[in-house]
Parts: sequence; C-alpha cells; structure tokens
Amino acid sequence: MGICISEQEGIVIEGYRILLLGGGGSGKSTIMRQAQNQYGGRFTAEERALAKKTMHQNVCSALIVCLEALGNEQDELKSCNQQSSTEDEGKHKLEISQDKSGQLEDPGTPTKDLRNEVLQRCKTYDAEGELSEEMGRKIAKVWRDRKVRNALKRNRQRIVENAQFFLNKIEAITAQGYQCTDEDLFRVRMRTSGVVEKTLKVCGKQMTFIDVGGQWHERASWAAEAKRCTHILFLTSLADYDVSMEEDRSMNRLTDSLKLFNAIANDKTLKSLPIITFFNKIDVFMSKLADDLSKSGNKLAESQPEYRNCESQPEYR
Repeated sequence: MGICISEQEGIVIEGYRILLLGGGGSGKSTIMRQAQNQYGGRFTAEERALAKKTMHQNVCSALIVCLEALGNEQDELKSCNQQSSTEDEGKHKLEISQDKSGQLEDPGTPTKDLRNEVLQRCKTYDAEGELSEEMGRKIAKVWRDRKVRNALKRNRQRIVENAQFFLNKIEAITAQGYQCTDEDLFRVRMRTSGVVEKTLKVCGKQMTFIDVGGQWHERASWAAEAKRCTHILFLTSLADYDVSMEEDRSMNRLTDSLKLFNAIANDKTLKSLPIITFFNKIDVFMSKLADDLSKSGNKLAESQPEYRNCESQPEYR
C-alpha cells in the first residue's frame, strides 16, 4: 500500500494507519511498544528513564492501596478484640493484630512502624520523585511480609496488575543507575494522554500506529482520528472482568469494553474501516480465573452471567 484516498472526506492517507482503540488499561500502549521493539529498533534512553519513574509510581500506588487496606483491617480487628476483652473480664488480654491468614503481630514492632514510613513515602511520590536505594530496601522488607502480600491479593481490583512484578524486584529497580529492561517497558502501566503516533517499517510497508487515551474524557477525540486511519485495532483486556472503571466504580471494565466495541462496530461513520479485535492479557485472565475457581468463587459470572455455569478453568492454546 502506498498512497490511498480515504472514503471519509477524501483525506489522503499514506501507508497503513492503525488506530488503537479500547478502554483504559486494555494494553494499547503496550502493543505499540512491542511493535516498536520488533520493527523500530531499541528504546531510547529518554523512554527508559520515563518508564523507570512510572515503575516507581506503579509500586507506590499499589502499596498505598495495600497498606491502607491492611491498616483498616487491623484497626477493625483490634476494636473487636478490645470489645471481646471487655465483655470477658478476667481472661488474659493479648494485644495483637491478625490478618485473615492467621498471622500474628505485636502492634509495637518496628515492622508496623516501617509500614507506616513506607506508606507516607509512597504518598509523597509525586512531590519527591524516584524512590531511593534505601527506600527500596525498606519496601522489600515490607513486601516480604505475608500480610502485605495477602492484602494485595484481596485488593487486586484496585491495583495495577503488574505491580507485583515490580515489587518482587524492588531493590533492583531502585538501585542507582538501574536501566529499564525491555520487559519492564512492556509491563509498566503508562497512561496515555492525548494522541501518540509511531511510524514503523513492517515487512517493507509503512505502518503508523496511533495510540489514544482510553479514559472517558479522552474518547471525544477518537472520531477525528478515525478519519485519518485505514484500520481500527480494538483491544479488550480479558483480565478486567472483576475491575471497576476509574470514572465510575459501579461500571465493570469488561462490560464497558463490550459496550464500547458495539458502539464502534455500529457507527455508520466508521463503516469503511476494517476492525481487528484483539483479546489481550489472557495470561493474567487465566491466572485470576483459576484463583477464583479454586476458592469456590466465580467473579467472572458477576459481570458476564453466561459464564455462570463454568466449574473448571478453560483451556487455551
């Protein structure tokens, strides 16, 4: 394909122009980075530096959710323990906090103080910037605490899905001079704002990927961008079956994606554009679903009732 004329308003389009559409977190930016890595050469130092900052931000946002949730749970348990002790005078009162896994902890130990220190540092990330090596060591110590890991599992719907990957290597990514790997760039959650274009040579053909923000307030620009494109690549994150929209916590992300695809597929102004559908993050989906089913739960059925009778993990190749 060389030069072509779009049926929409006679716009001249050179090469293939692929518009990446989908909800926030569906993986549009990751697909574009993977295409760049495959066909456009290595990532620049500036791109790696930005990814490093965003990795630290992903870690901080996840820890804020985990540690605040854990603190609330322990406060509630402590209150219950105090009430039970008052009602049962004469029995030895053991001042403890306990998570759902049965772990016991003296509330005065340094571990709790360290959790609070890490929490406060994470809350000031935007103002203070990248995490230091010393803070990386402190976070690693907190992350080794089984209670914190369990808190992440219980609150996974509110946490960036690859946060655990970065927490597992927190001392490495906070080391002075650390350079982001390609895998880091593929896994980091970097929110797109506005329109980002990347032109590559794929099998001798010019191919331009256009990445647009997937949040509700970004979608108004999609129609204008579609007029300059030859194809739409629509991405759906299968792993979002139990995740709520940031803009509206009552709306499920997978349900929003289905509605969004229906609107795009039936938009008369887009009828001349081929639509390619990409079901993304199947590895995360399978892991989450297996975990749900092993606990006699089926959160997928809550948003997709037709899946209600599933009793085992599906297979895929």
